[in-house]
Amino acid sequence: MKAPSVVYEELLEKVSFLINQEKFDPDTLLNDIQKKIQEIKSKNAIDEIKKTYQNLPLEKQKKFLDKHSSSQEEIIYNKKKENVKIIFNINELYTWETSELVKKKPKKLCIDQYSYDVKHWSELTCLFVKFLITHGDLKKENLPIRFHKTGKAFVNSIPKQPSDANGSDGMFREVADGFYVDVKYNVRYHIMNMVNILKKLSIPQKYNIYIQLS
Repeated sequence: MKAPSVVYEELLEKVSFLINQEKFDPDTLLNDIQKKIQEIKSKNAIDEIKKTYQNLPLEKQKKFLDKHSSSQEEIIYNKKKENVKIIFNINELYTWETSELVKKKPKKLCIDQYSYDVKHWSELTCLFVKFLITHGDLKKENLPIRFHKTGKAFVNSIPKQPSDANGSDGMFREVADGFYVDVKYNVRYHIMNMVNILKKLSIPQKYNIYIQLS
């Protein structure tokens, strides 16, 4: 690899040659070079912002975004950018189409200052319900918590569906003594269940809930 000073001298020689050959107008060439330098600086600044953002703990990422301009946030939030880990509020995910959700996998569940690594939606749902139980929000007298479309139990005191539910099939996992979560739902219904249980417990805004997607 050439030393920076050598590269600099060779560049000056090439620019001088082009000007002497009247290939380019000097002012136009200088203006184009300045524009290119600014483009490189802007890209490096954005890359540094993205790198800093990705290395932050999940619970600090949202505050970091709030401190930056809308153009920088757009680059970080853009769902089409590759290799950028993004967090979304649960209420935002609630508005996504199923076709969008099935392309993503959960990486972290963040509830206020608490952060949990997850590998799939079923694990995320169970951790979410367990959090509500351990923090005293979900009690046995609240059960069953029903899925609002079919009447099936999302959380029940026994590992099966109520007799009056529209559909008796389910896949229950015990998350605490006497608390069973049905995880036999698609991605969109997992999100809907989480939002619905907060509404059922009358605490829709109690927690800041974010999910990091891959």
